[in-house]
Amino acid sequence: MKFILTFLICVLLFSSCHEKNKAIVNSADYEAYLVVHKASSKYSLDDDMMFWKERLARMPKDEASKRKLAGLHAARFKSTGRVEELKISDSIYHELLKTSTTGRTGLFLGLAQNSITQHQFRTADVYADSAIATGERKPSALLVSADIALELGDQARAGHILDQFVNKKSFAHRIRQVKLKDQQGDLDSAIVIMEAAHNRVKESKDLFCWSLSNLGDMYGNA
Repeated sequence: MKFILTFLICVLLFSSCHEKNKAIVNSADYEAYLVVHKASSKYSLDDDMMFWKERLARMPKDEASKRKLAGLHAARFKSTGRVEELKISDSIYHELLKTSTTGRTGLFLGLAQNSITQHQFRTADVYADSAIATGERKPSALLVSADIALELGDQARAGHILDQFVNKKSFAHRIRQVKLKDQQGDLDSAIVIMEAAHNRVKESKDLFCWSLSNLGDMYGNA
């Protein structure tokens, strides 16, 4: 009996090895989802960068070109992940700080944003303070300072900065309030504020999707 069972098992294994593979799904059902579609856009980051590089080559002392290129290199880091882009951006900002007598706030804020991107929050804090000290573009500088305080977990300072704003209903202010409330453990209030912020940006596709995604995450946490 044992011999017969062993023989039958061997026969089954042998036949299965020679059986042709059978398709269990129709490839036409999934091939469409494996195709990578590139979004068509009239704007090209590389083309924009080439334009400003060529302009700078014609006018080597043109600060506007340098500022634009610093921002474009930082933007290209977001699409490529190459930290070298941020290093180039930083070097341009530092070069401009040596020669520029106006618009220094934007340079400090650019350096602060690059430092935040690299999670160098203490360094970013120094640049944000320098931006505030110029007395120009104070709301923008304070928002960056609030971002840094939130990243460092300094809730008291973040709250103090946000209290300085007259317009507390703007999208930029509200999303920082959301993060502060969330850090304080008040998720219910954070959701209410996020819903209000979301309702303000329904005309902006990117902000609408971003805020909706955050709301979904918060609902899940709740």
